[in-house]
Amino acid sequence: MNPDVALTLLCVSVALNVGLGYAWLHAARSARRHRADTLAAPDEDRLARVEQALNALAAQNDRLAEGQDFLGRVVADRLSPPMAKEGRRQEEITPH
Repeated sequence: MNPDVALTLLCVSVALNVGLGYAWLHAARSARRHRADTLAAPDEDRLARVEQALNALAAQNDRLAEGQDFLGRVVADRLSPPMAKEGRRQEEITPH
């Protein structure tokens, strides 16, 4: 093989490898930037929806806790022993 042809092929190969490497790095950087831009907006929207849902769940949880407290008081009032009547003595046991 002629040395001039071999040197020319070597130079072309090196130039192509350097050019393709630069293009690949530039494309990868551009793809990362594009991906970050497109994912940022939906993530912000999703985060806002999650925060709104958590606030709604917290409000419902507070309502449930208030309802349980109320029901606990009602049940406690119903289960408390009745007050003794004045005309009846405590030691009397009535048959049922």
